[in-house]
Amino acid sequence: MEVVTVGPKRYRFSFGRYLEDFEVGAVYEHRPGRTLTDADNIQFSLLQAGRRRVQ
Repeated sequence: MEVVTVGPKRYRFSFGRYLEDFEVGAVYEHRPGRTLTDADNIQFSLLQAGRRRVQ
């Protein structure tokens, strides 16, 4: 796992961590840096040919 220290108590990771690896007060940046939107929901539904919403 590659860990990049961005600043004091600020880290950037390419993979997840175990619960024991987290520190109180630290900031962890990760990818993807975005949330699912309605457009993502529509594209996924079209790919899967499903009519249910992605939760």
